[in-house]
Amino acid sequence: MSGLFLKGEKKERAGVYRRHEQITNNGVASAMNGVFCIPVHADFGPVGEIQKITSKSDLLSLYMESGTIDAAVKLFDAGANTVYLYRLGTGGKEGSLSLQTTTATNAVTLKTKYPTALKFSVTVKQKLGDETTKECSVYNGATLVEKVSFIAGADVNEAANLVEAMKDSKYLSAELVSGASGIMQTVAQQALAGGSAPAVTTEDYSNAFNAFETYAWNVLVLDTVEEDVKALAKTYMERIHSNGALGVCVLGEAAGKSLATRKTNAKSYNAPYFIYCGSGYYNTAGDRVEGYLAAAVQAGVIGCKDSSTSIVHTEIPDAESCIEQLTNEQYVDAIKSGLLLLSEGQEGQVWFDSGVNTYTVLDEDDDEGWKKIKRTAVRYEAFDRINRTLEPLIGKISNNAAGVDNVIQEAKKVLAEMNREGKILDTYEFYEDTENPHAADYAYFIIRIDDVDSMEKIYLTYQFQYIAQ
Repeated sequence: MSGLFLKGEKKERAGVYRRHEQITNNGVASAMNGVFCIPVHADFGPVGEIQKITSKSDLLSLYMESGTIDAAVKLFDAGANTVYLYRLGTGGKEGSLSLQTTTATNAVTLKTKYPTALKFSVTVKQKLGDETTKECSVYNGATLVEKVSFIAGADVNEAANLVEAMKDSKYLSAELVSGASGIMQTVAQQALAGGSAPAVTTEDYSNAFNAFETYAWNVLVLDTVEEDVKALAKTYMERIHSNGALGVCVLGEAAGKSLATRKTNAKSYNAPYFIYCGSGYYNTAGDRVEGYLAAAVQAGVIGCKDSSTSIVHTEIPDAESCIEQLTNEQYVDAIKSGLLLLSEGQEGQVWFDSGVNTYTVLDEDDDEGWKKIKRTAVRYEAFDRINRTLEPLIGKISNNAAGVDNVIQEAKKVLAEMNREGKILDTYEFYEDTENPHAADYAYFIIRIDDVDSMEKIYLTYQFQYIAQ
């Protein structure tokens, strides 16, 4: 007979029994895509600290639509799942306002939650049709951004109730004046005064970079194309990569720079972890998108792309046309210079013309694969996933033949998964280095990987024969 069986069940009767289950990756570390970090100029939000943002709505709720927050918005538009964001600046001051009771006594002090020059104001009044409820409406300029309700009436302490209700405010904090009680005065768009924005200097970018160092991310994006800030990013990336860090940095270029200048600038970075975006575009609304914003859009596409696929001829979202039209020779020269440009397809698509990073002069131990964004991504992914898979074994297994075999088996699970995902060939190997056998508390291993490239060039040879009829 045939039938079903439960996991671990033993049947009494002879027959063929079946069950099914989902294949799992058995604890193999997965790829980390769509994780970005970016320093920004913002008019609101925490200053000088990292915030982990996981959605565009959370981003705009915390930082509002201001400054260079639009760059972070573009990352989420591209599919980012996490953005580590750092609001640049030092100093600044919160705006404040004292609200009074009907006896003209100061009762509640309102403050903006963060230093800001934004013009916040509040309206406090009875809720229409409800004598037991009042509302505190918060405005940014003329725009209502929040409304908070609190219990009102002659037999309650409205001041204390307002303070309690404002604990849920996204924008303002409220403090009760010691001993204050009573009915709150009605006010109409009364302004919070004295607020000022933090001052931003180049040094603040260094502070941001150092703060990012303790987090795991795959793409660093800048909210500027200023050369001195890009130089700081270069120094930072070189330092953390010399210490074993992974991740790439996507840089942009100021509008109006000649192609020759852009090629020279891209070449100067000469590393697989720098991607230099040298093109802007017109969006579907007819606006020019260039500089830091064009770089952020392209960084979003690059950072969210799975390493099994290439960015070559990947379309730029909401792009209508390229700002410049270049010749074939100019595109070839750009590729040789490590400059990533946009071009237009035959159907008018605006897409990445190539998939190169800035690595043009190779070190002795590096092959041509390191010049390409895709293949570098596969290799960084292998480093990261094997590291995260093996790290839990540190100090937990014996350094003997069994322990060595354990390491090999766990690492091979990662490689098998990457092969299944189409990122590497099935020729991979992971074995102990026989020239450096394990001893004491250490073991050496050799990993051989053939990563898979994308088909980017198709050569067609047409053969014709003239036959007289």
